[in-house]
Amino acid sequence: MSKLSEEQIQQIARRVAENLGYTPPSVPSSPGQAAPAAPTTPAAARPAYHGDGIFDTIDEAVQAAEDAFNQFSQLPLEQRDKIIAEIRKDMLEHAELLAREAHRETGLGRVESKIAKNRLVTTKTP
Repeated sequence: MSKLSEEQIQQIARRVAENLGYTPPSVPSSPGQAAPAAPTTPAAARPAYHGDGIFDTIDEAVQAAEDAFNQFSQLPLEQRDKIIAEIRKDMLEHAELLAREAHRETGLGRVESKIAKNRLVTTKTP
């Protein structure tokens, strides 16, 4: 199994969003360009987004995650269920690749154990 490129990951994310009838906000494509923030975030508190989930500080990354959670929480339960089902489907499809990449990055554990763990948490976590 080969490693997914950033472009392939983005295509999968777009496909999932389209399948759910969701149009995500535009994400900046060049470093240093400010990302759209959730309506709950005052302009002065918006994190500087550099693409690929990279922020200037951990606090900005945490703020962006909180904003995303707040936006997700506002979606109807049926739409959230569909999003989670699509994530589970993709996680199961890529359980082995994700396990190998986690092992390669950290050097911890055994790939076989990580594959089993990925499948377990994907199918058994409520």
